[in-house]
Amino acid sequence: MATFAKPAFNAAIYAASRPTYPSRLWEYVVANHLSKPAAKLDLAVDIGCGTGQATAQIPNFSHVIGIDPSQSMIDKARAAHPQTLDGNRKLEFRHSSAEELSSCGIETGTVDLITAAQACHWFDFSKVWPEVARVLRPSGTFSFWGYSEMRITNKPELTPLINAFWQGSDPRTSLAPHFQRPGRTIVETHLTAVPEPPEDLFEDFKRIYFVGSHHPELPKPHLPVILQKTMPWESLFAYIQSASAYHTYEEKYGEEEASKFAMKFVNDVRSAVGDEVGVEWPLALLVGRRKASE
Repeated sequence: MATFAKPAFNAAIYAASRPTYPSRLWEYVVANHLSKPAAKLDLAVDIGCGTGQATAQIPNFSHVIGIDPSQSMIDKARAAHPQTLDGNRKLEFRHSSAEELSSCGIETGTVDLITAAQACHWFDFSKVWPEVARVLRPSGTFSFWGYSEMRITNKPELTPLINAFWQGSDPRTSLAPHFQRPGRTIVETHLTAVPEPPEDLFEDFKRIYFVGSHHPELPKPHLPVILQKTMPWESLFAYIQSASAYHTYEEKYGEEEASKFAMKFVNDVRSAVGDEVGVEWPLALLVGRRKASE
């Protein structure tokens, strides 16, 4: 997480190149939330919001707040997004960690939905679960998700090349040694290491895997991949640049060496694909609900 907080980290590249989340994901999140009659659509809070991409996508809720521990990310989010959604829904961004939401004014029992998009692998759940329980209203829900290594759509033969680039052991030829651990390992393994929330505080906890035919080792059922994007090659290069590990690689070996390293991977993939590349990301979703008072 520290890499994203560094002043030199390019939040603009991060915002422009990361995938946006499809309507099918939001439909699932909202339908799960509304599956209990007591659920409300007043306040949604997105923790670890980064530049606010997922925050600004949250549908239906009257008031949406994005929260991130990096002031640089919050500044970018405020600059990139309006203060209203759909003309009348309030959107704002606040600076805070997920573990101490009271520091930015999130009061007890006021939140209907808490989301975390590609962020919960950084959380200290010994503190986050109690804090989520504190701020959620009875029957309020959480939806946390993360996506693992990219795959090239309909090109499984390229998976070894992708794995070597993102998960290899040589610090010169792979980004893997430059990621922060254990956070990256948690997202690579589809959040299976995230502990279940306390049963005395939460109910209806589920792990959902939108992984298609990828990662058969995960518990069933496997739903179709929903996070997909067709992009030009310069966008794939920008996506690589958005990785925290790329930033660390660049610090260690220099900008020119990092650029050559990434472009070699892009060109290797391009030679097997064509003018545009279809990219998809297996995604894991964790959902649960705050127990109602007895």
